[in-house]
Amino acid sequence: MQTRKPPIYEGHENYDKIRALPEHSRAAQPAEAHPQGTTEPPQNRYCERLGIAVPRVEDVAAQGRAKLFHLMIVALLERGAPMMLDEIAERLDEAGVIAETGDLAGSLQRAWHGMEPVYRDGTGRFGLRLDAFALRILLRTAGLLGTCVKPPPPAPTPPAPGDDDPLSAGRMFAQRAQHAARGVPDRTGRDPGSSPGL
Repeated sequence: MQTRKPPIYEGHENYDKIRALPEHSRAAQPAEAHPQGTTEPPQNRYCERLGIAVPRVEDVAAQGRAKLFHLMIVALLERGAPMMLDEIAERLDEAGVIAETGDLAGSLQRAWHGMEPVYRDGTGRFGLRLDAFALRILLRTAGLLGTCVKPPPPAPTPPAPGDDDPLSAGRMFAQRAQHAARGVPDRTGRDPGSSPGL
């Protein structure tokens, strides 16, 4: 009787070694590579929705301009999901951020004090309101947003006809509309804004 290989391990180079492991140890194996040989990157909902590259806390902290609250936002953006305050403090500590008081978690709590775009849910996790205007300002301040896109240049206007060019019907009606808008009387001397019968 032939046994079917579990699909999660199919094609894995160490299939025989994994099969020899106890069932509870199999889940601890590294993620299986995709056909191209790369593992699938973790999803980052925040950065995908904002259309920005995933920032690193170390890069923003090295600039020296970011406040503790800004670094809290960058840590949330880096994770792409809500985090507990201790997780944020641990991530900032890994990046080399030091609080003046020595208590990074307490300093983060005081730096936040309910300000947008960070919120705290019922489970105590901190997340980002991605539609908050304050987030766009902070992203631009930290240099995480690209520069504003310049509007396209205006379409070139066609050259004005010379005095020797014959007057076309379209140009004649355009001039009549311009004269009416300016209040210039027509050739009969009537005000173009008045009704002919009155």
